[in-house]
Amino acid sequence: MHLIFITTPVKAEESLYALALSLVPNIGCIRAKQIIANLGSAEAFFKEKPKNLRKLVGLANHKLSQSNLHQVVADAERIMQTAMNDSQHIYHYLDDDYPRRLKQIDDAPILLFGKGNTQANSIRTLGIVGTRNATHYGKQVTEDIITSLKEKDVTVISGLAMGIDGVAHKSCVQTGVPTIGLLGHGLDLVYPYQHKKLAEEMMLNGGLLTEFPNGTKPDACNFPMRNRIVAGMVDALIVVESDVQGGSLITCNLANDYGKDVFAVPGPIYSKYSRGCHKIIGNNKAHVFSGVEDFFETMNWQSSKPTRAKQMDFLQELDDQQRAVFSFIKDKKQASLDVLSVVHQIPLGQLSSVLLTMEIAGFLKTLPGKMYALSDRFGY
Repeated sequence: MHLIFITTPVKAEESLYALALSLVPNIGCIRAKQIIANLGSAEAFFKEKPKNLRKLVGLANHKLSQSNLHQVVADAERIMQTAMNDSQHIYHYLDDDYPRRLKQIDDAPILLFGKGNTQANSIRTLGIVGTRNATHYGKQVTEDIITSLKEKDVTVISGLAMGIDGVAHKSCVQTGVPTIGLLGHGLDLVYPYQHKKLAEEMMLNGGLLTEFPNGTKPDACNFPMRNRIVAGMVDALIVVESDVQGGSLITCNLANDYGKDVFAVPGPIYSKYSRGCHKIIGNNKAHVFSGVEDFFETMNWQSSKPTRAKQMDFLQELDDQQRAVFSFIKDKKQASLDVLSVVHQIPLGQLSSVLLTMEIAGFLKTLPGKMYALSDRFGY
């Protein structure tokens, strides 16, 4: 089956094979990206002989056979066709409109499925999460935060759950603040069902994203995976209310691991739904959220746009070799694979891996003719 559907610059066939690769048992997001870096594409994986693949993926006892691989590709074709019929957007992790902040985490999904007008690469992104049993206090704080974000170029990200998540999304719809809901299931349903109307309203000023294809049910094991995407997509995370256990604290821990700024709203000492916030504040896992003005000052969000110095902070993520490549391309505006190899004395195979890593992380973009330029995020 040859699929044709509206997608981003990565060709449809490569998205198809990337999805197929993610469906191969025991190959997660991290290993899949390593395979793509080694072979040059996901499609190349399915052209290799199974015995070579077992050695390549480091799974000596992996049951890889030609028939199994053919079945995986057939399953991927069915999923893609279903997504196309449902007017879903397909975001490949090398696409420019794939969430650039999410590219910074190793276990980011290879593909995302989306609906609506998702603004994942806006100037600022803020995660707001909390208990499903939101109190009046928690709801009021959440609504006040959202109201303060109007016309501040901030997209609010949450998990569309009952409680604080739902209050955040609903407040965004009412105030016109862009918002994205991350799902722990396919886009063919809305869970909880009480948020079906809210999800429809979000399409006008935001949308829904998930790594799960249609047909995936809201199983409990999917929501921690959903939480890592919330944590990976935000510049900052605010935990409004939480008990000492729950999904909000999982998201907090993930955000800390990813180097994101985390804030927690203190509350009444006798409220069980403030105990989790007090815990992460006491453990130095979160700043005290003492008000919107202090939050904006801490995040340096007073100005309308981030400074160039803030953009350049991202360069600290590069090693010396990658920084040299970045600087060369910055000076020349664009450069070919061959020229980069000669100038920096890096073998083509090694250089291809270096460039792919930088592209995944959002520093570079590919141009026709094996040319490379800085990504739009730097705007040189």
